[in-house]
Amino acid sequence: MLKNKEFKGLSVAPPAACALGPRTQAKPGTHAVGVARQYCGPLGKPDNCPVAVSLSVANDQASLPIAYQLFLPEAWANDPVRRAKAGVPAAIGFESKTAIALGQLRQALGDGVPVGIVLGDLAYGDETAFRVGVTELSLRDMLGVRSGTSVWPPGHGPLPPPPGLATDAQRPDCAAMPSIGR
Repeated sequence: MLKNKEFKGLSVAPPAACALGPRTQAKPGTHAVGVARQYCGPLGKPDNCPVAVSLSVANDQASLPIAYQLFLPEAWANDPVRRAKAGVPAAIGFESKTAIALGQLRQALGDGVPVGIVLGDLAYGDETAFRVGVTELSLRDMLGVRSGTSVWPPGHGPLPPPPGLATDAQRPDCAAMPSIGR
């Protein structure tokens, strides 16, 4: 990670934003570390590819990548034989792409990197925990969300269901189920 003092000598303005994004490249086979069937941006569809989460700082003059981490899919993380064959260290486990991104943001802030506005697509904006994490870091964001994603202003919560609409707890098929994961 670059330190804040390293930006001071640059002849460009401090970063106005930091952009998060997955980096993918189609890769035949499944033996290279992290390769799994997942969305591959260059192809515009799911295919075998590794995915890395990257964080770049940018202004109107330049963009500079400052963090890059390979995403290890759960199938890889939970397969000791495959991990050993590929040389994946035991200390590396499964972590969601958004958890990796939040870690990169925390590291950048800890290193004194001027972050600016956090930019990300709907893969980041649709996840409530990520949006909450960005807010808890006292960062502003502009994240894509799907049209069906529920959001509300700070200090507010979701609206109650309309009258007459049964909640999960009132539905016989859901009443006995634990609430975790619903």
